[in-house]
Order: sequence, then structure tokens, then C-alpha cells
Amino acid sequence: TNPYAWMAESDLLVLTSEYEGLPSVLIEALHCGISVISTNCGGGIHDILLDNQYGTIIPKGNSSILAEAIVDILKKPYEPEKQRDGGRRFLPSLIAEQFLEVLGFSCPNMSKID
Repeated sequence: TNPYAWMAESDLLVLTSEYEGLPSVLIEALHCGISVISTNCGGGIHDILLDNQYGTIIPKGNSSILAEAIVDILKKPYEPEKQRDGGRRFLPSLIAEQFLEVLGFSCPNMSKID
């Protein structure tokens, strides 16, 4: 009933999709503080992982590179608090505030909702 409890106990999340629209599981993994590997499958992977700052992006369909990336991250994982910081960029209140700013509205107390 609570996948985040399981995710938080994990060492690594590996996303091997061919294509993703919005890979929410990456954001959820960041919130849980775990290391991430993802194929370069579209859907904002580079925006979410900030071009490898919060996870390792690998080419699709290359199992050798995938295996190497898994071994590397298990030896030297990303710092959990850094991962959580990466996930905080996607808090609903921050996204809503940014959306309202694009529309020309200001909502300075929106971040107090979280």
C-alpha cells in the first residue's frame, strides 16, 4: 500500500524504458533519497536528473553500459540528501507557483502549503 517505504530502503532505481512521457518514478526516487540510473528515453530525463547531477543517464539498448553503471553507483551511490534536494524541485507548491508566474500571477505564500 505504500511503495515509498520500499523505495526508501532501496539502493538504486533503474529505469530502462524505451520511451517515457513524464517519468514520475524518477522524481519519487529522488524524494526517497535513492540513486538513479535511467535510459535516455525522453520525457524530461535530462531536466529531472539535470544532465547526470541527480542520476546517471545511459543510452537505450546497451546492457554493457547499464551493467557498468549499476556497479559504479553501487560502489559510490549518490548522497541521499542531495537526491532529496533534487526531488524538492518538483514539490506541487513550487510547480504551481512557477505555473502561476508564467500566467502573470503572484502567489508568495504558495510554498507554505507543503
